[in-house]
Amino acid sequence: MFESRWRWNATRSLMLERFQNGKPVPPQILRMRAADLLALSFPSAVACPENLPPGDLEIPMDHPLVRQTIEDCLTESTDIEGLIEVLKGLRDGSIERVAVDTTEPSAFARGILNSELYTFLDDAPLEERRTQAVLSRRTLESARIG
Repeated sequence: MFESRWRWNATRSLMLERFQNGKPVPPQILRMRAADLLALSFPSAVACPENLPPGDLEIPMDHPLVRQTIEDCLTESTDIEGLIEVLKGLRDGSIERVAVDTTEPSAFARGILNSELYTFLDDAPLEERRTQAVLSRRTLESARIG
């Protein structure tokens, strides 16, 4: 999310040229130039996690594009204030937590089970995921009929 918002803000701020010699710059070249600009402005964002020092990530909030991109990520595409309220409610007990064992996956889990191969970073066999997807489809059909 951060990288796509970064590209939008870098293009909108005219830090990236959309046209060169009267022709539009191809999207893949714009992506590369945006990544280069990000590496110059906020090197920790594109660094390999193994090479980062331990502790909190130093965010250059004095850079206008970094500040705008973080604000966009936290307010436009994510409701960070709502998330904070939910976490506070879970902590102080005003939101009740209930654990339920079901025979079929939830709506959220169904989306993950039916996702693409590159979604998962583990080495679980594909057949297991397909089996679970078939089982959830059976429950979906019975829910539609009933």
